[in-house]
Amino acid sequence: MIKKIMFSLSLCLLHTGVYAAPASTESTEQLLNVIHINQAIEDLAKSETFQQLTQQIIEYYSIPPTKENQTRIYNAIQKYYLSDAYKREFRQNLFNIYNQNMTEEETQQWIKFYKTAVGQSILNNKNFEQKIIDAVEQIFPENAEPSAQAQAKLTQVMQKFFSQ
Repeated sequence: MIKKIMFSLSLCLLHTGVYAAPASTESTEQLLNVIHINQAIEDLAKSETFQQLTQQIIEYYSIPPTKENQTRIYNAIQKYYLSDAYKREFRQNLFNIYNQNMTEEETQQWIKFYKTAVGQSILNNKNFEQKIIDAVEQIFPENAEPSAQAQAKLTQVMQKFFSQ
């Protein structure tokens, strides 16, 4: 009886492993290439985030907020984010996240999605995330339950967004 249970358990574990195989190195690399991760890292280094980060550093360390101090801190931050070492480390960290947390099937589905017109639209739209956040905040005020009317409005906003 115990042998039958162990055999059944082994089959179940084997069966589960087949369907939930971790993403392969090749698939993860392909996904990172499809989403243009290298370009995204470059774009990150040119974003307004540096100005905000500069301001946070000045406030946190009580540095006098002179133009010279702001420029020096801003340039140091930008230099770091533009360095090849940072880009390699950032890319490797993203690779590890995708590779360790996604199955092969999920990775293939994301690759397939990002190759579609909608996926490309999302990848090529620098304001996508903010537009989604703005739309959701307008439609769903804090602590409100989404109604059928609100959900319909969200659908309309999303359709308008994707048709742009």
